[in-house]
Amino acid sequence: MKKLQGLFGLVIALLLTGCATDKVQEPILPVQQEAKKVILYASRSEPVVEFVAEKFRKAYPDYELEVHWVGGGDALDELTQDKKNVQGDIWWGANQAELQGAVREGLLCPIPEDIQALVPDIYQERKGRWMADSLFPTVFVTHKETLAEKIPRKWEFLVDRDYENQFYFLVPEQDLTFPLWLGAIMYRKGYFQEEDGLQWLRKLDANTAEYVDTTSDLMRKILEEPGRITWMSLPEALKMREYEKLPIQIRTPLDSQPVEISGVGLLDGAPHPRGGELFLRFLYSDPMQAELMNKFYQVSARQVIP
Repeated sequence: MKKLQGLFGLVIALLLTGCATDKVQEPILPVQQEAKKVILYASRSEPVVEFVAEKFRKAYPDYELEVHWVGGGDALDELTQDKKNVQGDIWWGANQAELQGAVREGLLCPIPEDIQALVPDIYQERKGRWMADSLFPTVFVTHKETLAEKIPRKWEFLVDRDYENQFYFLVPEQDLTFPLWLGAIMYRKGYFQEEDGLQWLRKLDANTAEYVDTTSDLMRKILEEPGRITWMSLPEALKMREYEKLPIQIRTPLDSQPVEISGVGLLDGAPHPRGGELFLRFLYSDPMQAELMNKFYQVSARQVIP
């Protein structure tokens, strides 16, 4: 195969006075107030994070918002190392696997139930320790002149000989959702017996004309002639068609499909838990979700956002 194998979370303990002597009580120590600050660990794309951060600072000028960039597969390791001395308040932009890893490591605390209620159960952890904010369904993308009958209608058709040398993809190392997508398809089809899985991958590889290194090269290949097909997330495809004005068409498969997410979680033991919750409520507000959809073509996990 070419390259495919390959609190306030700080708990306030009221100091109870002991037995009184001559009716004199021990003084109650003042409670330290939480600073108006949010430390955001961000794994989302920089334009999206900067857009939301700017809006938050304008909405809450008395709050200081610090953004720490984490990603590239190292985010979970970094957060785990800080487990005994938590530095951040909220983690935004992780995928399902990373968030489940954070749950296993005990890094996340439950999100308030009224916020959980905004998102369907399928897009959040069963105990509410993380939830999706944006969805990234996968779609077929091809030249706008490609005939409808030339585009696969179902995922299983990808290995039909009719599509030999018709697919173009980013090299898997450049597209982190590629193995996730393939794994989900194979799981649904029961292809995790080793030989069945390898056979399916070989057939898909045989129908792949080329793996390219960059998205710009990929789109150049797709637009060179009708009939060439790739797949990508719906928001990315919409951005190319609506913002970059590329002559492409977008087709959604008729059957079910894997949906990658961007998720968010509140860090357990956070120094500014109220600040983290405030940012979370701001992110999930109707106006913010609508702006993200209009500007970045994001598919909101909120049920009430069109």
